[in-house]
Amino acid sequence: MFKAHDIAKKQHRERAQPQARKKWGLLEKKKDYRLRSQDFHRKEAHLALLRSKAQQANKDEFNFKMVKAKTNDGVLVASRGAEVLNDEQVKLLKTQDAGYLRTLINNEQSKIEKAKASLLLAGSGKHTLFVENEEELENFDAAKHFDTDKRLLHRRQNRLRSSQLTDVDIQQPAETSLKDLQTLQKRLSRREELDLVQQELALQRELMKKGDKKKIVNKDGTVTYKWKKVRKR
Repeated sequence: MFKAHDIAKKQHRERAQPQARKKWGLLEKKKDYRLRSQDFHRKEAHLALLRSKAQQANKDEFNFKMVKAKTNDGVLVASRGAEVLNDEQVKLLKTQDAGYLRTLINNEQSKIEKAKASLLLAGSGKHTLFVENEEELENFDAAKHFDTDKRLLHRRQNRLRSSQLTDVDIQQPAETSLKDLQTLQKRLSRREELDLVQQELALQRELMKKGDKKKIVNKDGTVTYKWKKVRKR
């Protein structure tokens, strides 16, 4: 049940941003200003404290960071903090990378096989037909024999019949085939790049193994390595 003084109480609504200042965003309220002001003064005090410490700092005072710290022309060179891995750990990481590369290569190869199967790439063979006599040869109609359109006679695979061409645009498969061929070419290029990366990674793993080896630079600029033969016991 409402009381009389509650009903007569004035409704205090927040003032909205004037139309002329809509481009500046929402109108800042007092509580928003207080939060912004407190944050500004807190940062200001922190900067003042840091300046004071920098002015009062004794450069000759010892601290344990001086033992491992390094400088270059007076500039402190900080370490990234990463642990230095030994040879066995690096070999393990490279082995994991090789496994990941094999997974990528297998996935790419499966996509290539699917693309080739969908394209049904034409072979180099010929379709030879035999007739009984010259008269039948002169009257031979290839489109009628294969029950298809004349524009599809050049296809050896995926040649549609007349009953299948009622609602099919003949020009569309050619455009689709061109796009599929471009996609297949990109996948083949990516497969070659992955093979090169896998070979380089395998070479790095072999170079980390023990044994005397000699670096050989070929005439074309390629670098190979030859290991010294070791007699097995």
